[in-house]
Amino acid sequence: MVSIISISGLTVDLGNQRILEDVALDIDAGEWINIIGPNGAGKTTMLRSLLGTVEHTGTIELDGTRPSKPIERARRLAYVPQSPLIPSGMLVGDYVLLGRTPHRGVFGRDSD
Repeated sequence: MVSIISISGLTVDLGNQRILEDVALDIDAGEWINIIGPNGAGKTTMLRSLLGTVEHTGTIELDGTRPSKPIERARRLAYVPQSPLIPSGMLVGDYVLLGRTPHRGVFGRDSD
């Protein structure tokens, strides 16, 4: 069985500080995980690496492939930050639909 998320040798340096070193993780379909650790341990940095928003070395595979473009990664992952910046007046349903953006065309619409 191919893991839906597979991380190996993940290393992240921010400035002159090594935040993560040689991290490995496999997550199978249907599996629930928790990422726990003290502040500054690298939990958020690992998630940002997975999302492709921080430079890293190592291998990250989603559904057995290495996404080379941000749109490929966005079609496989969704992320809601702990303190999102939501425009005033935006409805919850509209916010949830933002997760569909990478699956629609430029002028695509979701049905009600």
